[in-house]
Amino acid sequence: MDKQIISDGALPGPVIDSSRCNGCGLCVLVCPTHALDLRDELAVVSDPNACNYTGYCVLICPNQAITLIYEIINASKKVNDDAD
Repeated sequence: MDKQIISDGALPGPVIDSSRCNGCGLCVLVCPTHALDLRDELAVVSDPNACNYTGYCVLICPNQAITLIYEIINASKKVNDDAD
């Protein structure tokens, strides 16, 4: 499985298992930030810092070759109206 290098606090990009990738390119087509590319008939993460974790690549991959390491959770902080 491919390994990602994390740089300067950025989230790591998708991890692509090259043994499962069939090179169909669907992930490249649906990536809104162009973080993925095809090289030598396999998907690769060409710009990991561009990935914004939409998960479209994971959902469309017919061979489940793509994994996002982190789960992004949106949370809101409740504001206490009684605070001084």
